[in-house]
Amino acid sequence: MSAGPAAATAPERAAQPVSKTYSKPGKDSFKVPGRVRSLTVDVIGAGGAEGGGGPVGSAGVRGGAGGGGGARITCTVPVQQGWQLPIVVATGGKG
Repeated sequence: MSAGPAAATAPERAAQPVSKTYSKPGKDSFKVPGRVRSLTVDVIGAGGAEGGGGPVGSAGVRGGAGGGGGARITCTVPVQQGWQLPIVVATGGKG
């Protein structure tokens, strides 16, 4: 039995995980690199502002409640190589 020409293809290696943190308020962007097909995004929102002062109530208490805590969302989204994704980092509320 004779062997003919053989073609072998190496399996495509998965891209190495990369972590990028954006924490400075302002606008930025992220360009999806080659061989990346999805991104896991972990977004943490800033807390709300403190409650404003108001008239003295019947119990002699002045002021409102404090602001709520920031939400956190984690999800995986499909992407394509070369996409330019906008990043916007804001600040928490101010009372």
